[in-house]
Amino acid sequence: MGIVVNACWACIRNTVLNIWFIAAFVPFIVLKYWLESRRKVLETKGRLDGQTYIVTGCNKSVGFLTALELAKRGARVLMACRNLGSAHQARNAIVYLSGNEDVDVYRLDLSSFWSVKHFVKDVQESEGRLDGIIFNAGVGILKNKLTKDGLPLIWQINHYSPFMIVQLLHGFMKKSKSAQIVFVTSSAHHFSKFDGNDLMCEKTLCPWTVYCDTKLANILTANTLAEKLKDTGITVNSVNPGLVNTQLLRRFRNYYLQAILGSLLDFYGKSEIDGAATTLTVALEPRLKSVTGKYFSNCKESSCVSRKVKDRQLAERLWEQSDPTELTFPSKALNYLCEDDRCCSKTLEDFLLGGDAARRRPHLNRSRVFRGKF
Repeated sequence: MGIVVNACWACIRNTVLNIWFIAAFVPFIVLKYWLESRRKVLETKGRLDGQTYIVTGCNKSVGFLTALELAKRGARVLMACRNLGSAHQARNAIVYLSGNEDVDVYRLDLSSFWSVKHFVKDVQESEGRLDGIIFNAGVGILKNKLTKDGLPLIWQINHYSPFMIVQLLHGFMKKSKSAQIVFVTSSAHHFSKFDGNDLMCEKTLCPWTVYCDTKLANILTANTLAEKLKDTGITVNSVNPGLVNTQLLRRFRNYYLQAILGSLLDFYGKSEIDGAATTLTVALEPRLKSVTGKYFSNCKESSCVSRKVKDRQLAERLWEQSDPTELTFPSKALNYLCEDDRCCSKTLEDFLLGGDAARRRPHLNRSRVFRGKF
């Protein structure tokens, strides 16, 4: 009798444990399939024959697939990358896969204003027109440190340098009847605590928070630009590629955090092809050519944005602090800009216009354009 009772109790106990196990893990599985059922893919048949597009950070991952698809659709693609070796390898792959040889590599290091300046100069001297810029390049969760320009690395790469490129190239883009600027942002902007007062990260020390702040800044900048360029034929929008399974979000020194996030990305993350779909939809869809100041997610316009995105005062405050004519170099950056303090430009306006420092050290970080095979 005791054996029967023990057997029955073991069955009941195991059944209860199985029910709890199922109850705990089924919602995660259901969530995965629900997300996949809502996931959109690139459907537009639009083409960009005769048009020229800049894509930053397109030597690998989502940026590479974005540049590849633009080349397949007939566009002249300018690959703006920091690492020229991998950029040329990517360029050869794009030419081979798309059959479009009208793809060039330009050097662009977004962590250096000098590189930005010479990149813009090379584009203006080498290209006859510019129809679009896709700001795909960015950095994720990195340790807080300053660039040689004296600015926080994440802020300069994700915000200041793209802002400067737009300021310097939007006049050149007006030569085209219609042009577009696309900022690749992230749903991480929902976690931003940015109030417009700590762009030097003196109070915000958490790299995750800084990253979220820069993604919010991308959307605020895109919306402000859309208003200021409203009657110029240039549209400006921001896109959220979604949770994409890339290496960008896996850069944690903590092994356990890296393992946890890696598992989540493997299970829930989009493929890189799906991650590029929203950006490509905005760039290629003919019906969206006149749409400006909008936020896109999952290949369609989305209203799922943080309340801070609609804060006009915050947007204006960010714009004023990001304006190249108002931005002042920190004292620790002066020695990098020129050989002695007396010849230094005090504002970025003088720097952009080619002040004494620019004339005395024109060789610094010069961008070059490369054509042909590497």
